[in-house]
Amino acid sequence: MIQSVVVAKLVYAASSWWGFATADDRNDYKLSFAVASRSSLCEQHHKTVEELVEEADDKLFTNVTYNKQHVLQSTLPGTMDTKYHLRSRPPQL
Repeated sequence: MIQSVVVAKLVYAASSWWGFATADDRNDYKLSFAVASRSSLCEQHHKTVEELVEEADDKLFTNVTYNKQHVLQSTLPGTMDTKYHLRSRPPQL
């Protein structure tokens, strides 16, 4: 129980700021994750912190994309028109 809470708290909002973080910020975050693992607050994961954050980001984007009732749905661009509007060719001689 405590293991899943610690991992969830560490990864919860990381996807919102991870792209703006400096290398030092990311290293500090990795260090806090490693300390939690060493102190038995969370189990040792085979995934890296980057993979966990990317997985959470992908899950959020999938939820926003496919859930029409999601609060962030209105921030997505509209669907693209995939039909080509080409001019007609002249008849071949």
